[in-house]
Amino acid sequence: MPDTVTLQLDAVGELVTQLTGLGAELSADGQDLARDGTRLGGALGGPAAVELTAAGQLAAGAVGAVADRATAVAQTLASALASYRALEGLLTERLGTGRYAPTAR
Repeated sequence: MPDTVTLQLDAVGELVTQLTGLGAELSADGQDLARDGTRLGGALGGPAAVELTAAGQLAAGAVGAVADRATAVAQTLASALASYRALEGLLTERLGTGRYAPTAR
């Protein structure tokens, strides 16, 4: 098994951007679900209203959990990306920009 790791820093940066956007969109969708469930439940009344409101809250919680996870993964990747870029900068300082200098891919 090879012991070399290849990382495409720009691709990871794009993934961070996409995951951050996805987390924000899902968070907004979760809030909409909670609001809509409450609104629709209020329009009905009785046991159906309670069930509809609870279903909206449950769906909002599930979507919110996925949003939180997407945001957490984006933050972790962003930290890793910053570390790799900092290391690349240090290596470039020490090795220069000659033939064997490290390059981000």
